[in-house]
Amino acid sequence: MGQLRRHISSVHGKNFRGSSDREIILWNECARLLASSTIYYNAVILNKLMEAYDNNNDDAKSQLLKQFSPVAWTHINYSGRYEILINDDKIDINKIVEMLSKSQMKPN
Repeated sequence: MGQLRRHISSVHGKNFRGSSDREIILWNECARLLASSTIYYNAVILNKLMEAYDNNNDDAKSQLLKQFSPVAWTHINYSGRYEILINDDKIDINKIVEMLSKSQMKPN
């Protein structure tokens, strides 16, 4: 998680730090929330993918999936603008897993 936190802190040239102790504490807690959310999101997807591969007896993909880390962040844009809207749109993890399970995985 340390590398992920450092990556988040380097976004926008470390301009998110704040000018007071309170702002710095708030910024650090927000960075921790982003890191924890990223790890949780990735872990849920990896777990569901592993279940899908195991259910289909796809040992090759199961073994390859074990090389992936829930701490990965290259697929997440941390330099964008975040808007938290209250609406009925929810992330469909099952749809994401279905799409990923059909794709071709390749080791690094």
